Amino acid sequence: MHELDQAVFDRTMAVNVNGTWNCLRSQIPVMLEAGKGAIVNTSSTAAPWGPPEPPCPTPPRSTRYSV
Repeated sequence: MHELDQAVFDRTMAVNVNGTWNCLRSQIPVMLEAGKGAIVNTSSTAAPWGPPEPPCPTPPRSTRYSV
């Protein structure tokens, strides 16, 4: 983790976590207007294990837990 570039962590969080949030944010008004809808977020169950190869897999694991 100490060797991971901050930009890599920030990009991973932006795509996986912020991307999910932005999708939800854009769809909720549509569903409210329609009076119905459902959102199902899924994520990998591999978060506790992840790939062992470098760089440290912390950003992908963090984003899997976040979603």
